[in-house]
Amino acid sequence: MRNVNLNSSAISSVNYDDTETLQVTFRSGNIYEFYSVPQNVVENLLSSESAGRFFVNNINGRFTSRRVG
Repeated sequence: MRNVNLNSSAISSVNYDDTETLQVTFRSGNIYEFYSVPQNVVENLLSSESAGRFFVNNINGRFTSRRVG
């Protein structure tokens, strides 16, 4: 799993692996996994001007997820 720290007020870091699982660690300490997330979506998240805004508009509610921490 590749770990990337983000300079975001909402998201601390993300991890992504070859099973298309995206793990998002929020500044609040909550950790969620999102399943079947295409690599291009993760790349767009990492290159976005606002990771929090991109997450809300393009990931949250669009992929199956569960809280893991």
